[in-house]
Amino acid sequence: MSSPAYFVANHTVAPSGFEGFVEGDGGISIEAPHASRNTSVSGITWVELPGYGKTLSGVTPWPRTGNDFNNFTAGSGPSIEYDFLNFNTINDTGNVSVTVLVSPSLNSMGPDRPIKIAVQMDSQAPQTVAFIPPSAPGTLPAQWDGDDGFVANAIVSVITNWTASPGAHTLKLWMVEPAVVVQKIVIDTGGVRPSYLGPPESIRL
Repeated sequence: MSSPAYFVANHTVAPSGFEGFVEGDGGISIEAPHASRNTSVSGITWVELPGYGKTLSGVTPWPRTGNDFNNFTAGSGPSIEYDFLNFNTINDTGNVSVTVLVSPSLNSMGPDRPIKIAVQMDSQAPQTVAFIPPSAPGTLPAQWDGDDGFVANAIVSVITNWTASPGAHTLKLWMVEPAVVVQKIVIDTGGVRPSYLGPPESIRL
């Protein structure tokens, strides 16, 4: 006895000369150390922390004391870039969702300087996210502990949404405050499924 099976096959080809990560299975997954470009500012650059993180390694601005412990406005500090190619968008809307997976870290610079990172797609305005909720002095954020807390998951998801029609794009991460550690970037074009480690890294040309 036999039964017919049906599936949709998409024939997609990267443009000649493209270098970067290519969408597969509904998204693009990038290990943070595999950057296309890394730009230093005021003697601070993004460096790899080998073996740090849930899958490969982390990247963080270094040195920690650079710029006299001062922060940067979004778009002015050290940056790290990732080139990618998408064939699809969420529900064909022309939009994608970007999840930057960062390590849990407390707001060590004081209540007026919560830990932040800025995310930018192409020439669109950067979006700055303070990803650790505030807490009273001497206490931890409510999301810090627990079976599904930041520490248990060893990760905090920084989610931003962007316009990114099918084609080649550049995702840029900007340092705003020190002590941010980025482990992985996942760009959802409509098919990323939930998982503990996130999708395996996409093909890189």
